[in-house]
Amino acid sequence: DIEQVVSLINECKRPFIYAGGGIGISGATEELVVFAEKINAPVSTTLMANSEFPNDHELYTGMIGIIFLYS
Repeated sequence: DIEQVVSLINECKRPFIYAGGGIGISGATEELVVFAEKINAPVSTTLMANSEFPNDHELYTGMIGIIFLYS
């Protein structure tokens, strides 16, 4: 439930956000920025979400991960 999620986030000593392509699909780019700033969490993105967080933002740590094809 939402209260438990909020409690867990508030208890985090060093929160970190790893954002994927769902951010753009759901239109939640602005909400991601606001949330990251509110909890002061660094943000990394997948390749699919690389344009969904301002790359010049002080909390942006860069893109991690790759896309690959199965053989």
